[in-house]
Amino acid sequence: MLRLSNLIIAAVCLLSLSASAESEPAPSFIFSSGGAHHPDGYGAWHFVLHADGGIELTHNRSDEATAWLDLSLTPERYAELWELIQAAAPGGINPPERPGIPDEVRLSFTVINEDSREELELWNGDAREIPELLELIEALAEIIEEQTGEKAVLL
Repeated sequence: MLRLSNLIIAAVCLLSLSASAESEPAPSFIFSSGGAHHPDGYGAWHFVLHADGGIELTHNRSDEATAWLDLSLTPERYAELWELIQAAAPGGINPPERPGIPDEVRLSFTVINEDSREELELWNGDAREIPELLELIEALAEIIEEQTGEKAVLL
């Protein structure tokens, strides 16, 4: 069943990507924490990092979505984050294939380079076992809190 919140997220993503194609560089990194309907109520965060340091954030909790568009990172903060993304190398990780534990959310990472696209989806329990991913996720949560004033629970 397609929920209103999923439609809102999809619309924000499509608008972001279509606007990017016309006037901005394509996103260079996309992260989604999953869990919009998780019983703990933390919601799902969607983080889009553009090649120019611009970011777009969406927080989806049940059927309500809040978006912060046209945000940006300083060049230094962008460089720090990009180093963490490269160190985590999401495209080079082969997560175990297993069913999820009840109430476990699935994280997704996408790195877009000029000529390639690397994607990773894994259960948050598996992400906790990879120090480089943990460091990246902690940095994303910190940026979300800095930019929105909201505490982001990503794991």
